[in-house]
Amino acid sequence: MDYRKSPQHYIDRYRYRYRLDYLLIFGEASQEEIATIHHTLTMFCDMSGQQIGSEKSRIWFSKATPAHLRQLAISVFNAQPARGSEVYLGSPITLGKSTDFSPLVDKIDGKLQHWASSMLSQAGKLTLIKAVIEPTMLFAMQTASIPSTTLKLIQSKVRKFFWGKGNERRMPLVSWKSITVPKQQGGLGLKDLLKFQQTLSMKCLWAIASEENSLWVQVVKAKYLQRNTIWSATRTTRCTPLWRAIVAAKPLLRDNVTWLIGNGKTCRAMGQPWHDLWLQYEPTNAAQRKVVVADLVQEQGRGWDCQKLIQLLGFHGALYLAIVLPEGPSLSHREDRLIFKAQNNGQFSIKAAYRFLVQRDNHMHNTPLFPEELYRLIWKTNYVLPRARVFLWRAIREALPVDQVISSRLSKPPKGCPLCGETDETGVHVLFKCANAQPIWRISQFDLTTTGLPDTMGQLLSYLAREIGEQNWPIMVSVLWSWWKDRCKTVYEGTRTNPTRTLGAANYWLTTLQKSNLCNKVARGAAQAQQQNQGLLQTISCWVDASWVHTSSGGCGKAYVLYNEDGSLMQYQMMVGEASSPYHAELLSLKEAVRTVHAMGISRCDFYTDCMLLHDILSGSSSPEAVDWWTYGDTLEWILEWNRHKHFKCLHVNRDQNQLADKLSKFARTRGISTVDFTFPTICVPLM
Repeated sequence: MDYRKSPQHYIDRYRYRYRLDYLLIFGEASQEEIATIHHTLTMFCDMSGQQIGSEKSRIWFSKATPAHLRQLAISVFNAQPARGSEVYLGSPITLGKSTDFSPLVDKIDGKLQHWASSMLSQAGKLTLIKAVIEPTMLFAMQTASIPSTTLKLIQSKVRKFFWGKGNERRMPLVSWKSITVPKQQGGLGLKDLLKFQQTLSMKCLWAIASEENSLWVQVVKAKYLQRNTIWSATRTTRCTPLWRAIVAAKPLLRDNVTWLIGNGKTCRAMGQPWHDLWLQYEPTNAAQRKVVVADLVQEQGRGWDCQKLIQLLGFHGALYLAIVLPEGPSLSHREDRLIFKAQNNGQFSIKAAYRFLVQRDNHMHNTPLFPEELYRLIWKTNYVLPRARVFLWRAIREALPVDQVISSRLSKPPKGCPLCGETDETGVHVLFKCANAQPIWRISQFDLTTTGLPDTMGQLLSYLAREIGEQNWPIMVSVLWSWWKDRCKTVYEGTRTNPTRTLGAANYWLTTLQKSNLCNKVARGAAQAQQQNQGLLQTISCWVDASWVHTSSGGCGKAYVLYNEDGSLMQYQMMVGEASSPYHAELLSLKEAVRTVHAMGISRCDFYTDCMLLHDILSGSSSPEAVDWWTYGDTLEWILEWNRHKHFKCLHVNRDQNQLADKLSKFARTRGISTVDFTFPTICVPLM
């Protein structure tokens, strides 16, 4: 800065560089408040050089504002009173009625009408819905509780767009509820807007229940929770729609949270989910609301303070806690944490909460899960056109527009196959058993005979995948998609089928996809070759792995393999134990290996693990908050122990490079071998 120039020079220089737009000011409807706001804005305009856009400014008045104050504010600020349809940053200001969200409905309807004229495929429509419509709804739902009637109206418009062709309306062949479930369960992964709004309400409820220290939480507590906890709060006659939505989400979140007691200074002793009978003990006065768990424990942290416990919870409540937790909560230096049980790390996330609501609804309605094999074949196989994936999904869901499906939907007698005259035109018949489809499969590389095939498309595709192998699956899909296109042209345009043309088109699509993915394939191959051709290790190395199975006891197998600097095998060990999760098993295996190496007098060692989460936590690139909440304490204690070994490193490798430790841990778990320990100082075993 040139100090010879006056401060006014820099004010004038940067006056128009920084602009303040979309300012929202709250104030009391009084003459003093109007004068203060006007004076402040005038000072800001004089200093910054900006001016108030009166034609764009609006004033919202409460219902109790007197008429003379309304006229005073309008004349002072030279702004018009706001109407009910006004928006701020894309969100309605006045909320409560379905008409308040008419701009949102019109915006989405305009996008859908524009896209409908583009003659998109269903794969393209699916992409646009996920990339544009759902983020638009998410933005609106984050600041308002949209009425269910509005959400259902938007969902109906999206459904018509997905199933229609251009502006032509067509009959949906799969229920929208089935489409909005995850792909693993047979849907397309679109969001159910009603469930998603419940998820966002659960997020707000979580922020209040976890004692989050943010401004909006403090405002809500001051207005609605002066005499109640969040779990006992109810709706009032004058509450906002957002608060009604938060209160309605209590049953969804209440049974899926629990307090993990640390120092006991955050979790309140009454009205908080830290034991099973917490719902029966709500605070009745301000003194009880201030009592925390740490107040019920003796000063030395050695058991309950029975007098305080009985005084607060009564004899029966104190007796229950004395039986369940006879030694009291084990207080530590860590802070109390509210745990979300539906997420492994205990942290609330919108993704985990929405997944919980979907699974809960499917369980209540006994919706069968989509077979994992079919899910992988449809959505995870390489070199398959996106529109062909949606086509396969429709075929498995019996949603292709064939005669049997259409006649059953319209309750009309079937007309049969228009190509061969068979009475039952099903998806299996059209794609495999039709007289016009059989020549294609005979001259293809599969040489497939269509007799004796399963009658349902799901069973048929699973059977073919096992017979032809996963490497030939993209070719099979290309042939299916090409034949379906030719069949539709024959039925609706009168063209003749040509097996050679069908196979040629299938080969063209497959070749095009393979060429487009060639660059990525070469890059991945080069990275793998570089990783496998690493130089010899310069220090002692220990390769660690664990095998875990979900049982009542959480059985796991642990193993480590210790190599010398020259790659010779020094020692290996495998053990059987118990763990609460796969991560916990990996952690216990590494702890055992580190303690053994330290006991052998080795001061410098590199530990290799294929558990990315464990590596990230020990290297400091990931927080311990990401681990399973029931092993959170073990992880923190282990980090302190690990940091004492300054010359020990934790490195990550692929599972293929850690095969020996992987096989030993699985062998220990399946055979129940507790300990095997051999030392081979002269035998050389390759590292890879």
